[in-house]
Amino acid sequence: IVSTESIKYIPNKQTTKRWQLGVCDFDAKYEYLWTDENLLNALFSIPKPWTTPYIWTYDFSSYPWKINLKAINVNAAPDYYIRAKKNLLSSNEKQSNSDICTRLYALGYGEGVNQLTIESVNNKVPYIQSPQSIINKYGLVSRLFVDRSIEDPKLLLARAKATLEELQVPRMSRTFDVVDLYPITNDPIDQAEVGKIA
Repeated sequence: IVSTESIKYIPNKQTTKRWQLGVCDFDAKYEYLWTDENLLNALFSIPKPWTTPYIWTYDFSSYPWKINLKAINVNAAPDYYIRAKKNLLSSNEKQSNSDICTRLYALGYGEGVNQLTIESVNNKVPYIQSPQSIINKYGLVSRLFVDRSIEDPKLLLARAKATLEELQVPRMSRTFDVVDLYPITNDPIDQAEVGKIA
């Protein structure tokens, strides 16, 4: 099922129409299977196999509410600036190596010898791994990825690639306390909003 069709399909299953699809920047082709899943979890599971950064946005200005799935262009020019002595109050940086992975074995639907693997779509290799430059830096660290809801080996491979992309480098997080100067300056560059590239 095409992702846009999936996102439209899920709201149509509501008993009371509270929300609907607004903007969807994606048209990726993956098959989805949901069993005993609530609608919100099913909706949020749609972009999980993708490697493109995304953000969910919401529009509550009219009813039914709109849910948008937007692509994030990480190479775009920033539309919000954090500057010391202007709007930055404090910052904190944290790096975690505990979840790092450079070789990932992927398993899907089934159990034991009948469990789905990626071998049939990955040159008979049951794992994927990071480029050699990353392995040289962090070592060969193997992990297991299991999602029994996936019945298609191509989807399992795509999901494994997206997962490895996240895990192959240490997780870095930064937090900032800032002042929203927009009420003073009326300049959009000073308006702190969720989803802006900073």
